Amino acid sequence: MEAGKYIYYLLKTPGNIKLKLQTTSGDADLYVSDVINKPTYDLTSHSLSSTTCGEDSLTIPADFNRPVGIGIYGYSLALEEVSSYTLYIIKQPDTYDHFLDPFAENLDDDEGSYYGEERERPADILLSVLWNVLEMLFEVFIL
Repeated sequence: MEAGKYIYYLLKTPGNIKLKLQTTSGDADLYVSDVINKPTYDLTSHSLSSTTCGEDSLTIPADFNRPVGIGIYGYSLALEEVSSYTLYIIKQPDTYDHFLDPFAENLDDDEGSYYGEERERPADILLSVLWNVLEMLFEVFIL
């Protein structure tokens, strides 16, 4: 997709749905709305968004109206003029709990804790927090 342009999809599948946007070149961002079929980065035209410089991910709750509008935006300040991506649509269990730990890798393992290996968990959180801080600094000082 060209930088500064959108590609739109409509999701009609009911239930809890996880969207995973894996950008392979450029920088694509993810916008979702249960009111507008063609959501944009304008704050009044989307309900959820993920605008990281890597893999974007959102969970669409079951109580969102269907169809859900999905907009993928080719970020225009990316180093490349064209963004390419793969969008994964993953059906979640109907009893999805939004408060479950997104870093939990193996919830069925009786021997480990609920959160997996405890010594790995703080490193994952720290890395995530540092990455978010770097993104905010980049946006503040570059943009």
